[in-house]
Amino acid sequence: MVHSAAKNPSGRVGNAPAFAAAGAICAAIWLAYAGGLAAPFIMDDASSITANRSIRSLWPLWPVLVYEHGEGRTIDGRPLLNLSLAVNRAVTGTSPIGFRVVNILIHCGNAILLMALARLLLAQPAVPAAVRGRAGPIAFAAAVLWAVHPLGTGAVTYVVQRAESRGAFMILATGFVAVRGMLAADAGSKTWGLPVVAILSALAGTAKETSVAIPFVTLLIDRALLSGSWRGTRCHWPWHLAAAASWPSVALMLTALGGRGSSAGLDSASPWLYLLTQARAIWLYLARIAWPQGLIFDYGDFLSSGLAESGGWLLLTAAVFAGVVYGYAKFPITFLGPLLFFVLLGPTSSVIPVKTQTIAEHRAYLASACLIVPAITAAWLVARERLSLSPRFCGLAATAVALAIGLSTAARNREFVEPEILWRKALAAEPRNERAMINLAAQLIAKKDSVSLADAERLLAQVAETGRYPKVYNVNVSSLAKAQGRYSEALTALDAILKLTPDEPATLADRGYVLWKLGGLPEALTSLDQALALDDQIAPAWLNRGNVLLDLDRREEAERSFARSVDVDPKYAKGWDHLGVARQDRGDRPAAIAAFNQAVACDPKDAEAVYNRGRLHAEMGRANSAIADFTAALRIDPTLRNAYYNRAVLLIRAGRTSEARADIEAFVRLGGSPPPAVLALVGLSTKP
Repeated sequence: MVHSAAKNPSGRVGNAPAFAAAGAICAAIWLAYAGGLAAPFIMDDASSITANRSIRSLWPLWPVLVYEHGEGRTIDGRPLLNLSLAVNRAVTGTSPIGFRVVNILIHCGNAILLMALARLLLAQPAVPAAVRGRAGPIAFAAAVLWAVHPLGTGAVTYVVQRAESRGAFMILATGFVAVRGMLAADAGSKTWGLPVVAILSALAGTAKETSVAIPFVTLLIDRALLSGSWRGTRCHWPWHLAAAASWPSVALMLTALGGRGSSAGLDSASPWLYLLTQARAIWLYLARIAWPQGLIFDYGDFLSSGLAESGGWLLLTAAVFAGVVYGYAKFPITFLGPLLFFVLLGPTSSVIPVKTQTIAEHRAYLASACLIVPAITAAWLVARERLSLSPRFCGLAATAVALAIGLSTAARNREFVEPEILWRKALAAEPRNERAMINLAAQLIAKKDSVSLADAERLLAQVAETGRYPKVYNVNVSSLAKAQGRYSEALTALDAILKLTPDEPATLADRGYVLWKLGGLPEALTSLDQALALDDQIAPAWLNRGNVLLDLDRREEAERSFARSVDVDPKYAKGWDHLGVARQDRGDRPAAIAAFNQAVACDPKDAEAVYNRGRLHAEMGRANSAIADFTAALRIDPTLRNAYYNRAVLLIRAGRTSEARADIEAFVRLGGSPPPAVLALVGLSTKP
C-alpha cells in the first residue's frame, strides 16, 4: 500500500518560517565552531592541500579533476573533493581560515538538509500522530543537536575531512530529492526529480566511496515510511535505480582514476582483522555519540590481533546487527534509524580495510544523525505521551542540551588551535601510536625551547625503534637537527628522505637551506633550483635561494628571488622582510619601507621584521618611529639584543640617558659588546 504525504505547510517548521529555523541552525553552528577558525592545517591537510599542486589553478579544469595520485592522500580518487579545494583556494587563498569557513558552510547545509529530510519523513502517515503534528519542531531540535555535536569537529574543523562532510551533503541531498520525488510521483504530480537523483548520486560517487550506500538508504526509507511494504517499493524502482548511479561512479573513481592506492581496499590489509577491529570501533562511535567526551583525533593504524582480542566485540556487534535487521522486518519505523546507522558505516566499518586509519570518529559524522533523530523523536513521545510535559518545557530542555553539547564542541575546537593537545590526547589513548609521537614531536620542535626539543628527541627515539613511517620520521629528525643547529645531521636525514622520494620538491628545498647553512653555496643553489623546477610555488625556497645569491654577491638576482617569494605567497612575512632589506641595501628607501610594512602587516609578531623596519626608520632620521619599532620588537622577543643597542643610541641622542643605560645593560647581558664611548655616555666606564 502506498501512503500519501501528510499535509504540512512546506515553508514552515512548526510556527516559525523555514528560513528562520535554518538561520538559527547556522547561528548555533557558527557559535560552536568559530573558535576553531584560527587552527593551523593538521596532519593530512599538508599532502592534500598545502602540497597539492593540482588545486593551485582552476584552469584548465582537467588537471584538477584528473591528477597524479599520491600514497594514501585523502583527495585521491575523489575529484569532486579536489575541485572544491581548488575553488576554495582560488577564492580565499591559502589560509586555513578560508578553508574552515567553507567547511562550516557545508556543515550548515548538511544540518539544514537533515532538518528538511527529517521533517518530511516524520510527517508521513505511517508515523504516530503525536509526532506528525510536531514534525517541524522535532526535526529542528534534532538538526540543531546533531549540528553542534562534538563528533562533527572531525569532519568540519579538520579541513581535509571535508571528504566526510561533502560526502554527507551529497547523500542527504540525493535522499531528500528522491523522497520528495517519490511522494510527488505517488500523488500524480509531474516531477523532474528522477534525473536530478541520478546526477546527485553520480556526483556523490566522486566525493566519497560511502556514497555506495545511497540506494540502500532510499530503499529502506521507502519500505518503512513511504510504501509500507517491500512489494510496495516496486513502484519506486526507477528512483532506487537512479540512486544507484553512485555505483558506476565509485567504480570509475577506483579504477580509471587510480582510487585509494594501497591505503584502502581488500588487498591493503587483512579484511578479517579489519572486521574484528571495526566490531570494537562501532561501539566506540556509539559511546562518543551518547557521551561526546574524550574524543581522539587519531587512533593510529592498528588492527586487531585476532579473535582472542576482539571475538567478544564481534559477537556483540553481530547480535545487535541481527537484532536490528529483525526489528526492521517487524517494526520498520522503529528500527529504520539504527539500520541506517549500520548501512552508512558499512563501506568504511566492515570488511574493506582503510589501512591508514583503522578507526576514525569522523566516519560516524552522518551515521550519528540516524540515531539522534529517532532519539529526539522518542524523547518527545515520552515527554508528551507518558509524562505530559508541556511543549515549552520540552523546548527548554532541548535548548539546555544543545547549549551543553555546543559548549563542548567549542572547547573541542579550541584543541585544534593548539594541535599539541590533540596529539597528547591521542598518545595518552594509545601509547604505541607512532603517528601521534611523530606529530607531537613536530609541535614540540616548533616551540624551539630546550625542554620541548628534548621531549621531541625522546619521542623520535621511540619511533626509531619500530622503523615505521621512515619518511615523516626523517622529516622530523631533520627539523629537530635544524632547530638544534646540527645541520650535518639534518642533511643526513634529508638525504634519507630523497632515497625514498627522489623528486620531492619540499625536501630538495629544505636540503638547499641546510647546505646554505653549512656553507655549501653552489650545491645549495643547485638543490634549490631543482626544487623550484619541480614546483615553483614554494615561497621559502625562493627566499632561501635569495639568501644563497646574496652570499654569492649576486644581489640583483637575490632581490628578484625575494620578490618571487612574495609573488608566490603575498602573505609571506619573511619574504617581505628580506625584500625590504635588499631594497634598503641598494638605497631604495621608499620601496624598502613599503616591504617592511607589508611584512609587519602579514605577521605583526615577526620581531625581526619590526626590528628591520626600525633600523630603516633610524636611517631615515625618524627617531620616534624607530624607537617605537625597537620597543615593539623587544616586546615580541626580549632576547633581540641589537634592538636594545639601537634603541639606546637613539635615546642617547634624545638626551634620555637613564633609559639608554638600561638598554645598554640589557645588550651586554645578552652578550653584546658596546664601544667604550657609548658606555661612558650612559655612565658606565666598564661593562656592567
